[in-house]
Amino acid sequence: MIEGIAVLGILVGLVLSTHGIAVLFANRNNLMDFVGLLIDKNHLRVIAAFLILVLFFLRD
Repeated sequence: MIEGIAVLGILVGLVLSTHGIAVLFANRNNLMDFVGLLIDKNHLRVIAAFLILVLFFLRD
């Protein structure tokens, strides 16, 4: 019973990942906008400040 559920989970994962890859491939011309990765200077400043704070607090 457990093996059947595991196989079903793997099959569902494969189907969903295949669908996701197909959707990304269909939208490959506008991929950055589709995924939401439009980064401007303000976003880069926030990312840099976050990384500096992380490095500051994680130093030993």
